[in-house]
Amino acid sequence: MRRLARSHPAMLSVPLVAQDEAHGALTLFYPQPREFSDQDVELATAFAGQAALAIQNASLRVGAEQRAHESDRRRAVAEALSELLSVVNSGRSLAEILDSALAQARRLLQSDAGAVYLLDDAQVGRLTMHASGGRAHEALLRELPLDSSVTGAAVTHGRAVVCDVLDAFPLQAELLPATLTEDTGAYIRVLRVGGPSLRRKDVIRMRRVGKHYRAMLSVPLIARDTTYGAIALFYAQVRDFANDEVELARMFANQAALAIQNARLHAESERRLNELQALYRADEQIYGSLRLDEVLNALVDVAVDILRSDKTAVGIWDERGERIVVGASRGFGPITAGESVARRGRAGAARISQPRGGGHRGRPPPRFACRPASVAPTSARGFARQ
Repeated sequence: MRRLARSHPAMLSVPLVAQDEAHGALTLFYPQPREFSDQDVELATAFAGQAALAIQNASLRVGAEQRAHESDRRRAVAEALSELLSVVNSGRSLAEILDSALAQARRLLQSDAGAVYLLDDAQVGRLTMHASGGRAHEALLRELPLDSSVTGAAVTHGRAVVCDVLDAFPLQAELLPATLTEDTGAYIRVLRVGGPSLRRKDVIRMRRVGKHYRAMLSVPLIARDTTYGAIALFYAQVRDFANDEVELARMFANQAALAIQNARLHAESERRLNELQALYRADEQIYGSLRLDEVLNALVDVAVDILRSDKTAVGIWDERGERIVVGASRGFGPITAGESVARRGRAGAARISQPRGGGHRGRPPPRFACRPASVAPTSARGFARQ
């Protein structure tokens, strides 16, 4: 200020006031010392008042545009959720629901590509792609480790996660024991991906993805405290994600998770209904004949329908009670039908078929489960029998 005073020793400052609201001040500097008359002050004040009105009108216009933008965004969200809800209520499959949810998310957030990853029930600690779309979406990975991926971080933290793909997977850097993150409040930024499951070839594969897509946003699919996976959205150019974009993605992901949950509950209820209907049909088929071969064939058919097995056989004791023979089968070759599969006490079918004596008195014998390869003979004929 003292340096400024050497070149401009006189200063006049008037407030920017409009409708009793102060927006700032207008400051005027002069190169020579001077006395300010009342007329000078009134003129500056009048000009400042007009400037304040202009500032106020501009602020009101910006606010109106923001409200209009927010209204358009909410309308787009409502339309997308309405379309998603109609897909759910139409009784479509989970795959169709996921495709619809991803398409709506990509449209709302204007991403170049996207994928839906769900927790894999068969492989603990893995995420499997169930839907994908967009430009060059074939480059996206089909499976991801939960503890060593950006999408896995979204699932683990239950928060939206963003990253620059090439920065998060540097080629020459040492593999880290854990992922480095930065919490911005609205979302988590992944700085470097690491973890026990991360391998060098995973880094190379993700850098191939980074050639097509530099920016990535992943939001978890959470409904009623249950996490099902995440939606991953990819962008061709490096970008910063605004808080309202992340919030929009989170809102939609929560609704999509509810749709996934409802679809799974519906599928489960349908499966149970089909099982009950199959059991009713089983009663009719099994008790509809007194011939043993017809009863056994009906039993095999019902077991295939209910338990969805590829191969099924019913083993019964022969007349002397020494061997279990195949009474009926589905999916096996003709050499096994009617042949002996085990002697008393040797294989699983024989052990669970023992009479209720010798340690099983008063209660049913135990069930038996195994991997056929771990107990089967090495010969092809013996394996078929087993």
